[in-house]
Amino acid sequence: MNTHNNSVATDERSAINWVAVFSALLVLLAVLYAFRDGLQLMVTWWEEWPEYNHGYLIPVVAAYILLLSANDFRSTVQTRAWSGLIVVGLGLFLLVLGELSAVYTIIQYGFLCTLIGLVAYSVGWSSTAVVWAPLAYLFFMIPLPDFLYKNLSNELQLLSSQFGVLFLRLVGVSVFLEGNVIDLGVFKLQVAEACSGLRYLFPLMSFGFLCAYLYQGKTWQKI
Repeated sequence: MNTHNNSVATDERSAINWVAVFSALLVLLAVLYAFRDGLQLMVTWWEEWPEYNHGYLIPVVAAYILLLSANDFRSTVQTRAWSGLIVVGLGLFLLVLGELSAVYTIIQYGFLCTLIGLVAYSVGWSSTAVVWAPLAYLFFMIPLPDFLYKNLSNELQLLSSQFGVLFLRLVGVSVFLEGNVIDLGVFKLQVAEACSGLRYLFPLMSFGFLCAYLYQGKTWQKI
């Protein structure tokens, strides 16, 4: 009799788990549909901008990090956190703001904000803290706003130009710098936008975060 009751209880728990998984998938599909404009544009940027070609790998790596956290996640007490709905509300506010302003980066950040809020609402903040790394890693898939990208690119171009001139002068070459143009007298060299280093900086930042998370060492060493 006890064996029969145990099997029935196990079946009921399995059914509840499947219902929870199915419900979570429906909610995720609804969120993806609501934020579809910003997410589609994000994928387009991955294709068009060499600096963000690694964006396709970010969700895959985040899923791998989530898998590594599975055992710790199961050991936590999972209770609903109603305060997570406040974060969801903030994400939906960013969705509306992004749609009205046509600044789709706001929509993309709103998507991640909504995702974090839903996780917190479903399993609680203590369980969400266990999977903070894969959630944080997803932020690397969002390109910088265009104005910030251009300003950063221009500043790094000038920095590259200054370093180039510094090394030329160290080896005794007479050179004059005007903006991002290196004047050698006989001819001029222009430090192009590709020389800003952003094509390497963005992928290496995401890879550095992954290495720091996986590295078994002290916090200062990870930093």
